[in-house]
Amino acid sequence: MGLVSTMMKSTATLLRPAIDRGTAGGVLQEFVPYATNVPCAVAQGGATQDVMYQQRNSKNSCTIYFADNPNTEINDNATITDMLQITRRYRIDGQAQPLGDRGVVWHVSASYVPEPGKSPV
Repeated sequence: MGLVSTMMKSTATLLRPAIDRGTAGGVLQEFVPYATNVPCAVAQGGATQDVMYQQRNSKNSCTIYFADNPNTEINDNATITDMLQITRRYRIDGQAQPLGDRGVVWHVSASYVPEPGKSPV
């Protein structure tokens, strides 16, 4: 485990949608984990970042940082547990990109997905 990953105090379970047909012929979608206990950090988007994404007709509520390439795809989900053991779910809105030239830290834009009946605290 590298130095960057030890500084990231949250862990993620990365989930990818799997689509299947049910017994009645309907479409079923479930999210299957493809990576667990991935060190990460979540940063909420600021006003400058919101303006930049609005210019691209896109939205972004936060950025998730990873120590290694998370191999995320659009519409994947990330269930992130922070150091206070609070778990939140995010929808991945773009592909992971290296931050800088060295690829030491990767980032991806995401949107918070509130659970029904829960406050988005």
